[in-house]
Amino acid sequence: MDMAYRVKVIAVGKIKQRFYKDAINEYIKRLSPFCKVYVEEIEELGDPVKEGDNILRSIEGKDYLIALDERGEVLSSTELAKKLEVLFLRGKVPAFILGGVRGISEKVRECSFEVWSLSKLTFTHELARLVLLEQIYRAFKIMKGEPYHY
Repeated sequence: MDMAYRVKVIAVGKIKQRFYKDAINEYIKRLSPFCKVYVEEIEELGDPVKEGDNILRSIEGKDYLIALDERGEVLSSTELAKKLEVLFLRGKVPAFILGGVRGISEKVRECSFEVWSLSKLTFTHELARLVLLEQIYRAFKIMKGEPYHY
């Protein structure tokens, strides 16, 4: 994998608990040989529309918006790896959007190229960010044919 690969996580809210911060930072560190991870935290306002406007202001030209929502498409880890590989080959930057407690705005959903679900289960904001980063790491290991996944 080429270090020119970038992945963005645009998340509403901050991670407060130390154990989540440590785990999230561990996966960002594990991803460092494969890609540069950019995490942008959007202020939690309790209003998905205002939060959505702030999310959309942080988007750049090559960003390929992927909204994470419980009603989105559920992928296997292998399917995620294949989708990411295609995006990287097209020169896109996957920009994953994690909404606040009230979810993401309809405007953000409409501006997203895809809507994915991490699971049919409901996760806390902190756990969702951790699961996302772990799955991105797993996807890179799958793309490289390395044994983490198996």
